[in-house]
Amino acid sequence: MTTLSESQKRRYIAEGNKNKQFKKLSEVAKEQAVESIMTTEYLDLRCDWAFKYVLSDPELLLILLNDFLPEKIASVTSVNTEPKRLGGKEKNVLMDIVAKTKDGREIVIEMQRFEKTNFKARMFYYGSSMVRSQLPKGKDYSKLKPVYVICFMDFKLAHPVDRLVYKYTMKELDSDETYGDWLSIYFCELPRMEKESMSEMDYVEGWFHILRKSSNFAGKPKGMDKHFDRVVEAAEIQKLPEDNKMDYFKAMISDKERLEYGEDRYNVGKAEEKIENAKALLREGVDAEIIARALELPLEKVESLREA
Repeated sequence: MTTLSESQKRRYIAEGNKNKQFKKLSEVAKEQAVESIMTTEYLDLRCDWAFKYVLSDPELLLILLNDFLPEKIASVTSVNTEPKRLGGKEKNVLMDIVAKTKDGREIVIEMQRFEKTNFKARMFYYGSSMVRSQLPKGKDYSKLKPVYVICFMDFKLAHPVDRLVYKYTMKELDSDETYGDWLSIYFCELPRMEKESMSEMDYVEGWFHILRKSSNFAGKPKGMDKHFDRVVEAAEIQKLPEDNKMDYFKAMISDKERLEYGEDRYNVGKAEEKIENAKALLREGVDAEIIARALELPLEKVESLREA
């Protein structure tokens, strides 16, 4: 685990004090917040900033897209992490990542930690706005290209069946005939992933595990396929330039992130209690996998506590 010097802590706390909620904390709580965020080995990829930072690399994004989409994508010609804004009087949209392929297909990639009101309508609006914006005046409808919305979500929606990825397209109700491929929406509900050992995971499952558990990794997960090596390496906090480390810290304590995440990032007590309970159970000889499931901790984290 990374350690911070006293000067580093002071610098993060000084920046954190610009946030009204952070400023209200006691000095001890501020130090705990800084350490809980900045001493992990890897970024929390559920944070919008971290998600965009890692996947703004076209080569890494290409790995993800080819693991999830049905058609092989040879290259990504552009990756935009700036807010997508519509013209006129339409409601603007703030998309995490918008990618474009060589053949003109457009892909929206989102990370959502907390369920928001009318979430399905929101994702449909994102996708349909991308479809609508393709054709300037005078352009023929035959030029319309497929749009995909891939949303990774740290919550579950209600579904009649249980699976990791829910794929939506337009179809004729009785015959199941597909209307067209102009808009597809994928919901990737991270909490539905139950496996803990990466040696047992396929690529889609591997992405679920990395995106949800990255900040808990103690080194590269055991059994991880080399397919993910560059992705995990890109999420190493200590490889970030100092300015980017500060950007990450500010994102993690911001009011926007805390509201979106639906959790109090400064309440580190529960996490610490889980660690202490895990250590105690290990000393009693309880199997690491049982502990991981019972305390909702990554198996790699529990195993790393054996020598703690």
